[in-house]
Amino acid sequence: MSGKRTSTPADSFSTEHPFPDRDGVSKLFKFMRFDDAHPERIEDILLKAKLYHCLPGSLNDPFEARPRVRLPEGGDQVRDARQRMIKIARQNGLDRRSAEKEATRILSDRSRLQSVLQESMDDVYGTVRIASFSATVDNILMWAHYGAAYSGFCIEFDVGAPPFMYAYKVVYQKQYPSLLYPLPMNQDSLRPLLIKSPHWSYEEEYRLLLNPEVPTP
Repeated sequence: MSGKRTSTPADSFSTEHPFPDRDGVSKLFKFMRFDDAHPERIEDILLKAKLYHCLPGSLNDPFEARPRVRLPEGGDQVRDARQRMIKIARQNGLDRRSAEKEATRILSDRSRLQSVLQESMDDVYGTVRIASFSATVDNILMWAHYGAAYSGFCIEFDVGAPPFMYAYKVVYQKQYPSLLYPLPMNQDSLRPLLIKSPHWSYEEEYRLLLNPEVPTP
């Protein structure tokens, strides 16, 4: 028997999106501006130890956190999707036979199914809240874009203390992720919240998710 250890999805996720200390990062930085429209945000973070978490729709990349749903193609994929639909139908009050008929009906109209699932996916990922930080403090683009054109300020956080030790590293890649329905019931469902275009790689971003357990539509 080979002693070689095989990689699991959990291993892959933690390798691609490690916590700061596992990536050799000891400090995270938050660039801010003196915002007359929201002065409470400065008070919250400096005096009340509260972090503002924004919705994905307000992020600077309009394409991130909006994964495309992929429909099951056959075999185990269709079976898993059908079982998920039956479970949801039963939770909504249908008996077993009616739930099975409903799942069969839904799966038979792939165009409608694609539309419904994509809408559900957008709703799920659109409500997760995100707090962003950088692993760099001396990049002039960060000061220009997030430090109010060099007139703002930057706060340093020690990643040895919670919640910053639980910030996930953002990956920069050309292709945005898609997810197969039903969504994975593990950390892989978080990937769409942690991937950005390479155009933003100078940010060296880490993210805290207000609710890491993304619900399954």
